[in-house]
Amino acid sequence: MENENLRTKHDIYVGSVGTDQLEQNFNIGYGFKYDDLDYYLLKLWPLPGITYYLGKNREGDRYTVFSKILTEGSGVRLQNPIGYGVLRPDLKDYIEICLRFPKQRIYMSLYPTR
Repeated sequence: MENENLRTKHDIYVGSVGTDQLEQNFNIGYGFKYDDLDYYLLKLWPLPGITYYLGKNREGDRYTVFSKILTEGSGVRLQNPIGYGVLRPDLKDYIEICLRFPKQRIYMSLYPTR
């Protein structure tokens, strides 16, 4: 996972949702997607030193945010759900992520940062 070419970086913002776009957005971190992983690693600047994991649910366009990861043999298990993410039909460029603590809505870009 050390090879930078194997990952994509996605900006994470706070802001308000306007008509089909995110307005008054402010960058607060990054989401990293490695080619060999089925989930994103979330790094939020207001919560330094903590990594969260965003995994896609089996059905639909919903996601779950986890705070713990366990490596078991050849597999990985995400635990301790702390929030969820959705693809909103009116906000096509972002995943809306709702965290339970702090109760906050953040938005991760679907398009990688260069």
